[in-house]
Amino acid sequence: LMGMTLIEMGVYFQDSNYFLEAIEKFHQGLACDRKDAKCWWGLGNAHYLMGEFRGDMASYEKANGYYSRVVEFQKEGYSSFWNDWGVSLMKLAEFNHEKAYVEAAIARFEEAIKLHMSNYSEKTVEPEWIYNLGCALDYLGDLTLDPQYYEQSISVFSKVLMIHPDYPFVRYNLALALTHLGEQTSDLECFHRAQEIFEFLAEQDPEDDFVFNEWANLLIHYAELVKEPAHPERAQDVYKLAEDKLLYAIRLGNIGAIYNLACLYSIIGDIE
Repeated sequence: LMGMTLIEMGVYFQDSNYFLEAIEKFHQGLACDRKDAKCWWGLGNAHYLMGEFRGDMASYEKANGYYSRVVEFQKEGYSSFWNDWGVSLMKLAEFNHEKAYVEAAIARFEEAIKLHMSNYSEKTVEPEWIYNLGCALDYLGDLTLDPQYYEQSISVFSKVLMIHPDYPFVRYNLALALTHLGEQTSDLECFHRAQEIFEFLAEQDPEDDFVFNEWANLLIHYAELVKEPAHPERAQDVYKLAEDKLLYAIRLGNIGAIYNLACLYSIIGDIE
């Protein structure tokens, strides 16, 4: 309990020294009982947070190792534990760009949901667990370019919206998954659905630079699909709209929008 308290203090004060103290406490607990699954879980969480603080893969690898020890002594695990392990695996996937880590993370998120539902009900499932599953499926789609993972991601995000309509970032990530599916399948309906979501998000927060940047990316791909030699003005209008969104995102401070703007100019032939 002391280790868990120190972790919370480290998060609150953004001070990694608390995480180091927490690690000491968990090791002290294991010195009393090597089979205490919650102390192994605590070590995993502390090292994961060290990874977040330092931005280093080694800490995430240590966290993954400690999480694996939990199931040695608590076969079923705990719902929150499976989610924590999945999040840590996703961090390793971001460093390595390996689908094996994402597939492992998906299995952990699904275990968290299944274990909880076996004891309670779907309505009481933490939206974070379902949301994380959706993000993992979308990322697996990026790594494999397999449309089925985007479709599954869209289904998961839609479920989160049904249960928790105000959950942060779910609409944004739903729009991204729809855009990704539209890119892979050339499905204009996916772009239209994503467009509606981006419009809603922009109305809610006119200064969200990420929304305008991704909205512009959607428009660029959409323009490529509707491009017709007989009616060049149709695509040109969409490109101009994308340019306006990117310029606005840049004014809001989005660095990635600068790169995307260069790509747009390359596409339309404005080399200078």
